[in-house]
Parts: sequence; C-alpha cells; structure tokens
Amino acid sequence: MSSFDNSLTYAIKNGVLVHVDDVESGLACNCFCPACGKSLVAKKGDINSHHFAHHNADECAYGQETALHLAAKDILSDAGEIWLPARYPHNGVFDGEGAHKEGVYNISSVAIEKKEGFVVPDVIVVAGGEKIYIEITVTHGIDAVKYRKLRDANISTLEIDLREQDNISAEKLREIVIGSCLPEIKSWAHEAVPQKLWDTFFPFAKEYPIVYREEDEGFGIIHTDFAMGCPLRSTIISGAAYAETGEDCYFCPYLLHKGTYTSLMILCMGEERVKTLDDISIPRAERLIKNQTWREKAIKTMVCPKCGKPMVKRSDMRGMFLGCSEHPDCRFKAYYLPDEEQLLGNEK
Repeated sequence: MSSFDNSLTYAIKNGVLVHVDDVESGLACNCFCPACGKSLVAKKGDINSHHFAHHNADECAYGQETALHLAAKDILSDAGEIWLPARYPHNGVFDGEGAHKEGVYNISSVAIEKKEGFVVPDVIVVAGGEKIYIEITVTHGIDAVKYRKLRDANISTLEIDLREQDNISAEKLREIVIGSCLPEIKSWAHEAVPQKLWDTFFPFAKEYPIVYREEDEGFGIIHTDFAMGCPLRSTIISGAAYAETGEDCYFCPYLLHKGTYTSLMILCMGEERVKTLDDISIPRAERLIKNQTWREKAIKTMVCPKCGKPMVKRSDMRGMFLGCSEHPDCRFKAYYLPDEEQLLGNEK
C-alpha cells in the first residue's frame, strides 16, 4: 500500500465537518478548509480519487491533518465507545498492576487539541473511567520531544497511524478509530504505569535510543529495530552492544518502558540491575552479582549455564563468542566484547 498522500477529504460546511463524498461537486459544495478557513472546491471526477482543493489558493499543508483530528473527535463522540488494545505496562516489573485487557470501553468525554501541562494531545478521551491521550499520525510519527512529554505526563497514549491509508473514506476512518486494528495501525505509544511505582523505578532507568537496521539473513533483507548500548549486551553487532526491541527488550525484566512503532527510545533499568521492588533495597554491588545474566555467568566461569559443560572461544561474522562444547546438542552461546576478554574464566 502506498504512503499517505495528504489529499484533503474532509472540510467544514455550515460549521459541520463533512466528507467529500457527501457534498456537491465544485464550488457548489460551499466548503472551507478546517485548518486555514479558505474556500474549497470539491473535485469528484471519474479518474482521480475524490478530494477537496483550495480555490484560487495554495494547498494547505495541515488541512487533512486538522480535518482527521476533528473527524476522530466526532466519531468518538458519536460512537460513545472505543476498542483499545491490551496494556501491560509492567513487563514483569509491576506484578500486573496497571494492566488492562483489550476490549471495548465506554467513552464519557472527548476533547481535541487541549493543552494539558506541557503537552497538547491530538484527542483526549475518558474511556472506562480513565483519561487517555490519542495521537493521530498522518504524515510523521510522534517526534522525540513530544514523546518525552507524553511519557512524562504518564497518561496512556494511543497512536492511530494513518500513513498507509490513502484517501481514507469516512466509513474506513470510523472503523479504524473505534474498532479493533492491527498493531501497525493502532498501538500504545505509552502505557501508563501506576504513579507510585513509576516514581519509584524511574530514577533507576536510563534512556537508550532505538535505531533501524537492515540485515541480510541469506533469504532476504530483514528490517529490525535495535536499542543501542544495551547494558546486558544482549546482542553484539560489529563490536557494539545492542538489544533487539521486539525480542530482547520486550521480554527483558529490566524494561521500564518500551514505545512502539514511532517511539525513538526505551527506558531500561538493566544498568542498575533493578527489576523488582526488593532489588532497590539491595546495595548496587550486590545487585550486580545477584542479577547476573547467563551471558555474564558464562563469561566469568567458562561454564555453560544451560547444561553445565565447558565453554569454548569461537568467532563468526558478528564477532567473538563463547559456545558450548556440547554443540550441536546444546546451542547456548555468549557474544562478548574486547573489554570483557580479561573477565574470561576469572571466577573458575
């Protein structure tokens, strides 16, 4: 499917938002741009998709984006309910607190582009008794500055990504806004954590930027998101530590928060080795020993933590690693960096 072409399909007529399919053609539509307020022409030919164009004026860069925000507000107000994906803001850290099942939630209020503190969400709803921010992505995802503001506000933020929806119809937009969707379209940009726990764990967390990599796996190019500088060194690529966000980070007990599709960083407590409330009361030096990873144990003992057999030094195109001497019966391996060479076997 092609990328979003930003054609204006909604307009204001008599103070009401209307779709291009529901008005007369040409200037007779008597419609105006939701963003700049200038007069529009409804173009409804047989070749191109129906859309509005500015009459005797340059096209407005924000017309469709503003229109979709207004349309979403109208849809949510009219429907009185919204389907929300499941939320698990704990990932093992919060023992299930703050988790919500996927499902349909009743809406009691809707507001559009209302400033709250330092952030202006596209839409604010109260669904199931909880305030939720909704970000509607039309051309660009949530940038790093806004993402941090949303995260710091600690309000669950739902992102509805319309970048792959060309000339979206009113019916399709309604289906996406209130119905169930694939995570590529509707997903959580931030999952709110119970404030008391957030305040407790946040000082132990560190931001790690997410980078996008393309790798040739031999059967085609694979596109993967990686967190740079993983403190657990989950993955070693070209002599640097990374973590694959979809596998390593998602199942990591030290993850405090992982954004989705357009988020640019994760929050991880791995450097401090804090994954439970009990860990906070343990001195840092003791935590580092108590919460050693299998990789770290293998490096320090040269013993496979999976089967107990000796580890041997090996290398491949990704770098140096310790492999189990029982390979292929045991496939455990632990990549290591040059600065860890002196640690090999120092706890035998």
